[in-house]
Amino acid sequence: MKNYKYFKIFIPVFLLSGCLATTNLLTDGTLDYNDQNIANMMAERAVKYCVTFSENSSDGNRSGDMPISKLPEFKAFYTANDNWYKADVLTTGNVWFSIYFNSKTNRFTCGKSWEKYSESRTVQFIRKDVKEKSINDIALRSIPKPQQNKSTENKLIEAKSLFDKNLITSQQYDEQVKRILANQ
Repeated sequence: MKNYKYFKIFIPVFLLSGCLATTNLLTDGTLDYNDQNIANMMAERAVKYCVTFSENSSDGNRSGDMPISKLPEFKAFYTANDNWYKADVLTTGNVWFSIYFNSKTNRFTCGKSWEKYSESRTVQFIRKDVKEKSINDIALRSIPKPQQNKSTENKLIEAKSLFDKNLITSQQYDEQVKRILANQ
């Protein structure tokens, strides 16, 4: 009966943990064009500059630098002020770590070395691949308008106008553009 209690906890945790690692933001189309380019550059630099450690299973000690042999999977992507980007990545051997890149200064770092930067104490990262709910997401009741068949160009111009007036976020703008282009 004692083992049953552990199974009751272990099985749901095990099943739910798979949800964390089901997508790769490098390939799933979640990121916009600019963020996708930055993410690809970060992935290439991770292969070139980052290393992980192997763990000896018998004593739990880390040993030896292991170069990353293939592009890591991007599990979360963040942006911040001063052109900083962060990604939580998964690489060969199920090793998780974070990578950081500044697109203005071209600085790149992996893992805990980020803590050595003075910026690490002030930069506030915002996760990009998770859409926050907003009052603007509530579907409005459709009211027929006499001029409802707007051209694709007019719809795009209207969306751009809303964005330029700071009435919608860049993420909402990108989503509207995708919807408009998909419904051509």
